[in-house]
Amino acid sequence: MKIFKTALVLTLVGIACGILIGFSNQITAPIIAKNKLEAELKAYKEIFPTIDDQEVLEYTSDIVSKVIVAKEGGNVIGYLVMGKQANGFGYIDMIVGFDKDGTIVGIEIVDFNQTPSYQAGILSRTLQFEGTALADIPAKGPQIDASVGGTSQGFNTVKLIVAAAVSAYNEAVK
Repeated sequence: MKIFKTALVLTLVGIACGILIGFSNQITAPIIAKNKLEAELKAYKEIFPTIDDQEVLEYTSDIVSKVIVAKEGGNVIGYLVMGKQANGFGYIDMIVGFDKDGTIVGIEIVDFNQTPSYQAGILSRTLQFEGTALADIPAKGPQIDASVGGTSQGFNTVKLIVAAAVSAYNEAVK
């Protein structure tokens, strides 16, 4: 009989904990969504400081979640492509900015779910893409090296996102 009493107590504790977790999720979900939107808007401003309006184009793929037309005073100043890709260490959610001519003008990491100390190294290595015209990027995207380790895998993930962003730009904008 004692085992049933213990099982009943543990079951009730488990149900109570599940309800509390569900309730806390209901409270924090809108806050998390608001913070993510603020991070996206901040990234837009980092790439295009004068952006004052935006328009989302219809485009999605396995990596790209949206393509945005960046505007200033009603005039198109460039395009922002948001992509997310996972690897064995977590995921990287980032935005690639293109000017009207298709040159990469900036890359911003919006969310980084990998080893925190690798973020600075990966972000500094994204600078090699800035100022690169689409014509200078191979049709199948940047070449992926076979390096191993967290930073290399993270950077290879960035390369995949950049390649997907280039494809999205070519398909959605041109």
